[in-house]
Amino acid sequence: MADIIELIEAITLEKEGCSPIHFTQGTVFKVEQDFPNCYLVRTDDGFTFTLEKQQEHKTWVKL
Repeated sequence: MADIIELIEAITLEKEGCSPIHFTQGTVFKVEQDFPNCYLVRTDDGFTFTLEKQQEHKTWVKL
């Protein structure tokens, strides 16, 4: 079974040339890949981005 991450704090992703993407507290993501310093996560609509492992229990928690 894949790992799941839940946000415990809202986040906003910003990329140059794109509109900001907001995720609210309680949003869950599927972990796609585990890197040494971060996780690559995927939203239900297929959008992927990374979450820093150092933010665990600050911004997100693993379920």
